[in-house]
Amino acid sequence: MKEVQDDSLVISDIKQLINHSREQVAITVNAETTLLYWLGQKTAVAVSASPRFSRMSRLSTHCVDN
Repeated sequence: MKEVQDDSLVISDIKQLINHSREQVAITVNAETTLLYWLGQKTAVAVSASPRFSRMSRLSTHCVDN
């Protein structure tokens, strides 16, 4: 009987560890996704502010209109 209780405790501990690991993975993935989003936003702003981007934008608009 004691062996069954010990097994139940071990299984319960394993379940807790798995759930904790899942939570940590979700937190880490969310943080990294957020960082990549802001990196993309910052890059887009920097590129769109570039004079080179402005010339390319005018050129592509001109090509589409013709």
